[in-house]
Amino acid sequence: MTSDVVATPGVMAVDLGNTAAKSLASDFLADHRVPSFRSPVQTFALSQDDWPQRIVAWAAANVRQVRQWRLASVNRQALAKLKAAIAASSSAETICLTHHDVPIAVNVPRPEAVGIDRLLGAFAIAGITRPAEPGLPAVLVDAGSAITIDWIDAAGVFQGGAILPGLNLQASSLASGTDLLPQIEWIGAADLPSPGKDTVAAIRLGIMTAVIAAIEKLRDQYAGDTSTEPTVWLTGGDAAAISPHLTAEHLVCRDLVCRGILRCQGVDAAALGPRDC
Repeated sequence: MTSDVVATPGVMAVDLGNTAAKSLASDFLADHRVPSFRSPVQTFALSQDDWPQRIVAWAAANVRQVRQWRLASVNRQALAKLKAAIAASSSAETICLTHHDVPIAVNVPRPEAVGIDRLLGAFAIAGITRPAEPGLPAVLVDAGSAITIDWIDAAGVFQGGAILPGLNLQASSLASGTDLLPQIEWIGAADLPSPGKDTVAAIRLGIMTAVIAAIEKLRDQYAGDTSTEPTVWLTGGDAAAISPHLTAEHLVCRDLVCRGILRCQGVDAAALGPRDC
């Protein structure tokens, strides 16, 4: 599989989610044509007050000269904070990607209402593979605060998908909506004994089983009568937690959205003119 991500040096891609920001510098991918899936992406938790300054400092320490910041966000407050931090420390141009900037066919009534991260992940897959080659059609699972399970058909067209609460959101709803059920952690929870022998094990088993079942059921529904077996791609902060329990063959690539941002080679802030960023 080949990729046309030969990014112009000096571009910082930032994927802003609801709980974390992921950053990837084009310098790391400038000569990188075959994805290793050992990602150089850096993740910053939004729970830390100084996360915008940390991103800017990381870029200054790792990129020869940042000439452009490309931001893709589903979190408006986080976007405003990062823009302010960039403006305070850099003269580089900053653009915020919208669906207009992602050159992928989208077969839904309102493309502008689709999360930009979903479109960029699909666009990244379309760059790593080509229509009618291994990798397409594809099921893209982005496991973050929410889990999206999207379908990219054999022609590379984004066809929509499903959204469900992420692992931590499901666990938090149980803890906040009941008197005795605890908040659980997923870090280090590779084992998933069945049946669960205590409350924590039972919660983990229930949530993970529901997520795995959703992925595999939707994969089959999306594929329908398609003769080519779809490739399942996992990305997002909880991809590593889900991967060991997914029986379907799959690929894990933590930085698909950032790769999609860097693939938007035609993005030029001057050519785009004024925009709300």
